[in-house]
Amino acid sequence: MILAVTLIGLLAIFIQCIFLNEINRNYIIVTKSLESKVEEAKEAGFYNIYAVCPGTRPQGAICNGDTFDINGYLAGTAKGRVEITNIATTLKQVRVLGSFRSRMRTIGGDLNFDGDYIDAGESNSSPAELVTSISQP
Repeated sequence: MILAVTLIGLLAIFIQCIFLNEINRNYIIVTKSLESKVEEAKEAGFYNIYAVCPGTRPQGAICNGDTFDINGYLAGTAKGRVEITNIATTLKQVRVLGSFRSRMRTIGGDLNFDGDYIDAGESNSSPAELVTSISQP
């Protein structure tokens, strides 16, 4: 009897570890996509990153509020967002957030994957988030 209870407990732990492994794999996929977007911002340079996008968007510009699909996910199951803040006249902060679906759960603040974190019930935070600062050359 004791052996049966112990085996059931071990099986439950094993199954949970499989689920955690899948969530971790999905988190790594999202983080790689966010890293790619941060590198894109670094390559764009200080003068092509805008906290407020100009009326005519320059070629290769990255603006506050830009959204993108996460590589490796079907459309509508993952979304990324770029937030840019002017820290000083010579320093900008680039924050990239990602929301994704894993095991029928939404991880991140964008519950409906529209790129807005301002809908009812959504938060402007995510465990998949990267922040960097880019300075004027």
